[in-house]
Amino acid sequence: SCAAISSTHAAGSPQPTRPHRVVSAITAKTTLRPARTQGWQVPGSVVDRLERRGAIINTWRAIDTITRQLEQCRAHAGETATVIATDADDVELRQLVALCLERLECHVHELVVRSGTVVRGDDPVDNEAVAAALLHSDLVVDVNGALVEPSRVCAELLDEARVLVVGLTTVGELDAVVSHPGLARRMDRAAGLLRDATTLTVDGQTGTSIALDISDAELTANTGVAVDTGDLAHWPAGDVWIRPREGKATGSIVMMPGDLLPDARHILRSPVRLELEGGHVVEVLGDSGDGDIIRSSLEALGTENAYRADAIGWGMNSTRGGASLALFDPGRLAAGRGPRAAGVVNLRIGQAPTTWTISLTRANLRVDTTPLIVDGDLGAALAPDIYERAASE
Repeated sequence: SCAAISSTHAAGSPQPTRPHRVVSAITAKTTLRPARTQGWQVPGSVVDRLERRGAIINTWRAIDTITRQLEQCRAHAGETATVIATDADDVELRQLVALCLERLECHVHELVVRSGTVVRGDDPVDNEAVAAALLHSDLVVDVNGALVEPSRVCAELLDEARVLVVGLTTVGELDAVVSHPGLARRMDRAAGLLRDATTLTVDGQTGTSIALDISDAELTANTGVAVDTGDLAHWPAGDVWIRPREGKATGSIVMMPGDLLPDARHILRSPVRLELEGGHVVEVLGDSGDGDIIRSSLEALGTENAYRADAIGWGMNSTRGGASLALFDPGRLAAGRGPRAAGVVNLRIGQAPTTWTISLTRANLRVDTTPLIVDGDLGAALAPDIYERAASE
């Protein structure tokens, strides 16, 4: 058998029915050391109690964040929810998602697929037990992040389900993630602004300048919310993409220190200039390691459309603690940040499924005459309200 399935159902109280399952789910980020005041040290027993209290607070914050997102996906009492992952994925994350579904009084199945099937390139859910569980699911949560979407079996079985694909690798990443319905509302607002727009312009003080016709472009907006039958959503969310007709993107993109190469998990430390003509990157200028990373990465795509400017987009996701990070802090690439962070402008190069993304953190973006991003910050049309801002503090 390539899968193991466990089934639980919590009825009655919405409180966690198996709290022992999450005792080790969170490793507290805060490390408290004994304070020194004129030679006096805080007793070790006090430090231990404070550390345990911090771990409990972080645990319940994670539970609250996941539960809120599942509620936005309309998880409710009595429906069947399946949590799917591989045996190589974070066990605590899988169990925490299952616990949150139990809090909402769903019938919960935890389905674990052997990771070897994924490595070999086999369809990871091509199994009778897996298929049976998915067929009877109202909501499926893919904790692995890459099991459901590429699966032929899932495509055939999940027409009647809602699917949430989770892009987290550890429970600790939830420290920065915010779940708030304001994001979906703002993304609907962005779609409305783009619906009748004809021109998109990206520019900046460093020399970036691109203008393109988007009157017949394809729009994708990831809200992170799967509410209707057949919906598939990715969470953390917040990325908007506009895919114009091939051959329309022309101009220059100037990347500066602090800009991002999310696919390489890299933050630039030197300027790099990309020249675009006829919808393709025709030159990468920059005699530095950063320029070499971009050139070699595009070459490695290995397709005839490797240099195609596939789509332009931006991030709208509010995260906790992002504003306090230093320019070269790797935390700027954490889940929910990077290309999805509010105010980041993205260019996707290549052709799906083989693409490469570059992210500008201090650019301007306008749709017709409406400024959507100003110097790396969301404009008034798309900015979160005070309640959403408060949730990210």
